[in-house]
Amino acid sequence: MRISPNQWDSLASVAPDVLAHRLFDILNEHVPESLEDDREVTVDAIAQQIKRARGYRLESEYEVSVYVLCALLLGDDFDERFPEAGKVLALDTAGRDKAQWLRSWTEVVFTTLNE
Repeated sequence: MRISPNQWDSLASVAPDVLAHRLFDILNEHVPESLEDDREVTVDAIAQQIKRARGYRLESEYEVSVYVLCALLLGDDFDERFPEAGKVLALDTAGRDKAQWLRSWTEVVFTTLNE
């Protein structure tokens, strides 16, 4: 199944608490070892990352999910610890472009670390 950027954009109005629970469920299904044992603590942490993502004008579920996953993999403050990421996120460009850049950049970071 393929979801178009327009379909992702239509999901932008999902409430942060609903999205946080949904992301927890997805992450728990695929990478349970990366989550805290306490569901509510983890959902609250995800909700905080959703707020940070939206501060960078990442609005759709896809865009926010990419940001949250980056925070999970690289640390809650990855946007500050990795200046390049912070600069791109601060640009006045479309959220989906930022999310795509984050996906590609994260792959490069982990490929480099794996060498």
